[in-house]
Amino acid sequence: TDPDAAQRERAARLLGNRLAVCVDADTPACAQALIAAARPAATEAGWRAAVRDAVTYRSRPQGISGLTADRVADAIQSEVDAANDCVFICDGGEFGQWVQGFVNAPVRLINGTSGVIGGCLPYALAATIARPGATVIVAMGDGTAGFHFAEFETAARENTGFVAVIGNDARWNAEYAIQMREYGADRTIGCELSEAARYDRAAEAFGCDAAFATTADEVAVALEKAVASGRPTCVEARIAPVPAPQFSRTGTAAPGAH
Repeated sequence: TDPDAAQRERAARLLGNRLAVCVDADTPACAQALIAAARPAATEAGWRAAVRDAVTYRSRPQGISGLTADRVADAIQSEVDAANDCVFICDGGEFGQWVQGFVNAPVRLINGTSGVIGGCLPYALAATIARPGATVIVAMGDGTAGFHFAEFETAARENTGFVAVIGNDARWNAEYAIQMREYGADRTIGCELSEAARYDRAAEAFGCDAAFATTADEVAVALEKAVASGRPTCVEARIAPVPAPQFSRTGTAAPGAH
């Protein structure tokens, strides 16, 4: 119902066949007309089940050696489920999208469609103050971690007990995936990050607790210990680089997906 023709054209271009109808209408009048026209459908139960199945469908990386982001997400979900009160915060590129796809929490703060990254550490500091006693878990990629890494010092100084999980694939994986697709393996420019970097040790140097994990079991053990400690903790998970997920039963990518 956007009156701007350019915005309607943009919506049609980005949404593709997901856009059922596009009209130029007064928003309140349109809403009232939709309410008046709404009625229970005989196929409603089946439709709801189909939508629920489509929304909850998840596929996992195949043929990948090493730890993958979805397994890190499984370990995070276990701690979310065990907590009486939990705030889950996540931003980042490919790692962030995998984790967002697999972790559900009562309170969830993500970077959303804007794609803005880097704010999750300050958000975690604020969450521990706003909701004392809550289990606060952060998930971010190694690229994201670099924006405000010094906030680990703030966390240690103020003893804000959140757990930050850094999925380290030693690259800006969102850009890497795009360049691989568009240009090929010999044209991935400026995507690599240092494989020698140890974010857990850097956080420890700031005064936080830390752990390093290369398997799903190690991540689970580290998270359980970190949550129980109540201390600010950085868990670095060394993961295999995998492009962002596209959860589709048909195998067709959504318009606008990268």
